[in-house]
This record gives sequence, structure tokens and C-alpha cells, in this order.
Amino acid sequence: MSVSVVAESFFATRLIGTAFAYALLSRGLERLPASSAFSLSLLHPLTAGVLGFVAWAKRFTPDQLLGAVLVSCGVVMGQFVGCKDEKSGAGSKLKSSYEKTP
Repeated sequence: MSVSVVAESFFATRLIGTAFAYALLSRGLERLPASSAFSLSLLHPLTAGVLGFVAWAKRFTPDQLLGAVLVSCGVVMGQFVGCKDEKSGAGSKLKSSYEKTP
């Protein structure tokens, strides 16, 4: 096999794998509320960093660790605040202003 054939098959495999992963991701995000989907999208870089740490023993700098902690805390807080607002009925006046009155 020539080098170009190996490179092309490697490229095609990566392209198909990436397309499949993004298709699954977008299908999963469609099923979530917008606030949850946005919060989870903030975790993509963090997930890549953790996978790099686990798979290739890459090291985080102190700035990256601080950023990872801040993003993680923000996502967790955002999820809890969203649940609390739904339970307390916050925003119900906004919803009722869009409802049609008979």
C-alpha cells in the first residue's frame, strides 16, 4: 500500500467517525431543553481536556485547572437554578402574557 492510500483511508475513517459522533450529539441535544443544551455545550472543551489527561497523560496548567473548576461550577449552578425556577414558578407571569385570552 502506498502512503497516500493509507492517509486517505485514515482521513476517511476519522471523517466518518467525527460525523457520526456529531450526529449523535445533535440528536441528543435536540431532546434537551435549551438551557440544559447550552450548559452541556460548555463542557466540550473540559471533556476534551480530561480525555487528553486520561488517554495521553497531558497535564493541566494552573490556569486551565481554575477554568475547568469555574466552568464546572457554573454548569452545576445553572442546572440547579433552572430546576429551582421551574419548581417555584418563576417566569409564570411571562408565560401567561403569551397565552391567548378567550
